[in-house]
Amino acid sequence: MWNIPQRQQIEEVVVRHSIKAFVHKGTKYYIAECLEIPVITQGRALDETMSNLQEAVALHLEGEDF
Repeated sequence: MWNIPQRQQIEEVVVRHSIKAFVHKGTKYYIAECLEIPVITQGRALDETMSNLQEAVALHLEGEDF
């Protein structure tokens, strides 16, 4: 019988969820509001608004168990 040492394997599992948001242009700012979680943010440009939205969602979900 062969004595083959067992390797411990650590697998990293990445879970992705989709969160829908409604983005619209106000008088001065773009406004982004998530539909499933209570997150609202804004920005002067669309790319700024999307960056703010990603940060706000990450902060809201920090420490959550999925």
